Amino acid sequence: MKSKWVAVLIVCILAAIGIGFLIYKAIDNGKNTIEVKFIDDYNHETISTQELEVGQNAEVPQAPKHEGCEFSGWYTKDNKKIESFEKLEEALTVYAKCDTLYYKVKFYDTIAKKVVDTQKVKYGDDAYAPSAPEHYGYNFVRWKGNYTSVKSNLTVNAIYSAQGAKYVVNYYTVDEDNNAKLYTSKTYNSYVNRKVKATIISIGGYSYDSSNTANKLSGRVSKDNKLVLKVYYDTNSYSVNIDGEEAGTYNYNDDFELPLLQKTVTLTYQENDAVTNKQEPNEIDLVLVGYCKNSETCDEPIEAGAKVKVTGDSVYYPVWNMELELILPEGEGYIDNDQTYSFVNWMDGEENEYEASEKITFTDDMILRAIYKKDGVDSEDKEAFIIETYHDGELYSSVTEYGEIGEQILGSKYAVDLEGYKLENYTDSIFISDKPEENVIEIYYITDGDTPTEPGTGDTPTEPETGDTPTEPGTGDTPTEPGTGDTPTEPGTGDTPTEPGTGDTPTEPGTGDTPTEPGIGDTPTEPGTGDTPTEPGTGDTPTEPGTGDTPTEPGTGDTPTEPGTGDTPTEPGTGDTPTEPGTGDTPTEPGTGDTPTEPGTGDTPTEPGTGDTPTEPGTGDTPTEPGTGDTPTNSSAVQPEQSSSNVSESTNPPVIPADSGNVSEIEEGNN
Repeated sequence: MKSKWVAVLIVCILAAIGIGFLIYKAIDNGKNTIEVKFIDDYNHETISTQELEVGQNAEVPQAPKHEGCEFSGWYTKDNKKIESFEKLEEALTVYAKCDTLYYKVKFYDTIAKKVVDTQKVKYGDDAYAPSAPEHYGYNFVRWKGNYTSVKSNLTVNAIYSAQGAKYVVNYYTVDEDNNAKLYTSKTYNSYVNRKVKATIISIGGYSYDSSNTANKLSGRVSKDNKLVLKVYYDTNSYSVNIDGEEAGTYNYNDDFELPLLQKTVTLTYQENDAVTNKQEPNEIDLVLVGYCKNSETCDEPIEAGAKVKVTGDSVYYPVWNMELELILPEGEGYIDNDQTYSFVNWMDGEENEYEASEKITFTDDMILRAIYKKDGVDSEDKEAFIIETYHDGELYSSVTEYGEIGEQILGSKYAVDLEGYKLENYTDSIFISDKPEENVIEIYYITDGDTPTEPGTGDTPTEPETGDTPTEPGTGDTPTEPGTGDTPTEPGTGDTPTEPGTGDTPTEPGTGDTPTEPGIGDTPTEPGTGDTPTEPGTGDTPTEPGTGDTPTEPGTGDTPTEPGTGDTPTEPGTGDTPTEPGTGDTPTEPGTGDTPTEPGTGDTPTEPGTGDTPTEPGTGDTPTEPGTGDTPTNSSAVQPEQSSSNVSESTNPPVIPADSGNVSEIEEGNN
């Protein structure tokens, strides 16, 4: 009985629990909860389910991704797009929808350069190739590209193969009658409808004739291989010279007959004027051996009278020979001022020496100069002689050599070419003596192309305040007032400076009136300095011997005892006394130097403003030959000979550049 009541009690308890749960649920439903679902419309799978209270925001899940489909948004079952999931008031079910992708497939004609078809293809589907366009000279091969299962935009190209074809290029020269003739024909491989251009080739003796209207230099290759291009050439003309002399102009491949020339050469003997029985010149007829082409020497000369083909500019040099060798005669000595001179040997212009009775051959006119030796001196005695070299009037070098007394020394042996300088003149020759002042060879150079053309060179000082200061450049010793000579504005100054070493005689050789070396005269160390040294405070009469115009020792000042020194040389053309009036410091009495007419006046000229002023502006004490200075009397100026040479190499025929007519479109060309 008791067990029955226990069971009833348990049932009552469970019933109470159930009733309590139902009451709880009823109370909970009173809070208004809602459900939101997100479903993938592509595969109908639930993405997310959310229980929300009314007015809450739903959390939007990440949109699903599918190949070939692009997400377009969340939609309800009736296809309404939901843009916002905030503050929801009711239950909601939305579907993720996507749009299927489509792509463009283009089919492109590579010959016509255009699109022939465009297709819109669904993702993963195939495109369909259209019919390929046909083109002249080409065969269609295939459409290049994979257009099945299309998954992107793409272009499919039509591939063609060019049809092979040939073309011809004919090259024409001219015949003897100036008519065109075929020189060569070349065949090239190419492709149909390809534009090609002829190549201008090089043809010896001929040049491309651009003026010929028959030229056909380009065209398109035809399928029937009938394209022919034409290139015309004209004959070249060339000059022919015989030993440098123009012999005429000839066309390529013309015949030219080498002339039979005759030639007589003369050997002249150059002897001292005092020689009584001078040698007569020898005239010799030469034998023409033949000709060398474009060279003065060759192993096998071409025979004179032969006909040669003209193939370019040519120079033919005759090859001569002497029939007999010439035996040189013995030269004769001479007497000059009671001094006898003996013949030594002969010398040519190249300083080659020849003994009497020596056999020589020559093929051009030749001059042999007699070399002498002074008699009556001990041939074993050696005496020094000096070779002085001047650059632009300034002593550059002085070299001492030795020779036998009486020996003749030629200046030409030492007058060599110097880079940047031009040889002006030099001492012709000297006979070595026991007087050192006579044993000097002077060689003068000037800077090549540097001779000044402006006035103010002569005796014009480079700076004012120096001695005979002129008021204008190039006026020499001209004072500022006419007739005053060198008279300064301060008393007692005149030509006698208070410091030794001033006056017209600078301490450097070749400047002023008294050079330290014989034969230099008034040659300044710098162009345009004249008698005025570059140091200020100079006058005309220094207090030390050898300076000023009146030296206390022979050879200084204006009245030297030796020729070529001072202002009054014993021989014409030396010192400062030129043979023309108004040029130099010519004193009125021998040995007086620049004696003025009034004490302290210096070099007062008889005419206003003359002084040392030469007749030409800016010349000063300039000698008759530029750069010679006071050339000594045992020297004679020798002007260097100008040499010329003939061109011995021919000019080759003009060559037309091989690429002058090429065009990049020519391909696979074969001869």
